[in-house]
Amino acid sequence: MNLELSDDIVELQSGMVTIWILGGYRVKLNNFEVHIINMRTRHIAVATVAMLKIQWIKNGRKAKRMLKPKIQEDGMHQIQLHNVDSVEVRRSNLFFTSLFQKPLRKDQIRLVIE
Repeated sequence: MNLELSDDIVELQSGMVTIWILGGYRVKLNNFEVHIINMRTRHIAVATVAMLKIQWIKNGRKAKRMLKPKIQEDGMHQIQLHNVDSVEVRRSNLFFTSLFQKPLRKDQIRLVIE
């Protein structure tokens, strides 16, 4: 999912879901929020920051597990992204390297929901 495209509708199973941010390993969420709304019950699940922020390669890109919403019921859900402009992603997680890197543009950052 592209950060610039909010309000996507996806089918999700109940339980904990993982949201990965793709593009780099140094991720600052700032005020960024993800709300997942059940289309039938209108229940809103707000994603919380994951305790263990695992770095991995997803779809051939650097990824970091950042958010973990709890889905109450199976079904179709609408994904709403709030404060997208506050997200900052840099390719490297190394402090000195990231000082010289510019943050990625919003069109270069992706979300993967598992």
